[in-house]
Amino acid sequence: MLVKIGASKPADFSDPVGVLIGCHRKIEDHVGVLETLTVADKPEPLNPERRGALERSLNYFRNAAPKHSSDEDDSLFPRLKKASGMKTVIAKLEKQHARLHELQATIEQLGMLWSARGILSPSDWTRMKTDVEELSSLYSEHIQIEEHDLFPKVSASLSAAELAAVGKEMAARRKD
Repeated sequence: MLVKIGASKPADFSDPVGVLIGCHRKIEDHVGVLETLTVADKPEPLNPERRGALERSLNYFRNAAPKHSSDEDDSLFPRLKKASGMKTVIAKLEKQHARLHELQATIEQLGMLWSARGILSPSDWTRMKTDVEELSSLYSEHIQIEEHDLFPKVSASLSAAELAAVGKEMAARRKD
């Protein structure tokens, strides 16, 4: 395991926004892996190292990313909708979540096929590349909106008790 000198301690559930931002960094890392794996113009076979990287990223999007979306959709957004001026932004973010889930499902199917066969057909390769590119672009926009427009307003919009409740709900999702 790589240790970063001077790295800050990850946020815990007493700081739910900090946890969400930490999740964003993990999402960016795993999207980056998928981008690296699909950079070629034509299908490329998987060697063991590339297969492992693909499977780790697929696993992240299969297991961790849905919890992150639920943290926002089920815990944070409903509370923030009560705050004036946030309904439009939240509606856009929720719509993006729906599209991200669709892309992740397609990438999961194609990624599992790629892992099993070792190489994708040219048409599957094109679809994989296209979906990874859209996933990357959409996550980039989504994270930008949350971290620059939405998250800075959370502490002014929610009480300490509401933030604590969000954190407890987030922690409960990860007990499974």
